[in-house]
Amino acid sequence: MSIKVTLPKSEQDKFRAWVRKQTADTKYKCQQTVQAAAYKMHKLSVTQVPKQFAGGAGLAGSIHVVSSTDRLGAMVYAGKHYAPYVEFGTGKYVRVYPGYESYAWQFKGRGIREVNLRARPYFIRNYELSKRWMIKELNKMGFR
Repeated sequence: MSIKVTLPKSEQDKFRAWVRKQTADTKYKCQQTVQAAAYKMHKLSVTQVPKQFAGGAGLAGSIHVVSSTDRLGAMVYAGKHYAPYVEFGTGKYVRVYPGYESYAWQFKGRGIREVNLRARPYFIRNYELSKRWMIKELNKMGFR
């Protein structure tokens, strides 16, 4: 189990349709922007992983970027099984960003035992920051 973040399919399809109508130069700039946003998220997330717990270094090392073959898409993921529990917390300390309730729900425990660990966000907020930056840059190129 891991946290994986991508844009919704409908947004990806709209973006790719727009890019198909652009010049090669604009397509290249779009690729550079998408990749820069993914690596910006990666860098921010790695540096913000809480290091004060035993798995912190392992969690930071499990954050990776996988780019699509056309470089117009990228997925950033944290590969450790405990990644979502660090991000969202557990038990009575769960904290979920508005709009991510259904996403976070998939990581709800199975009732084996209650462990109360506070949320130590390092991932979703960096996704939101990087996505806003990317969309702003793409809008400058004419994407709406």
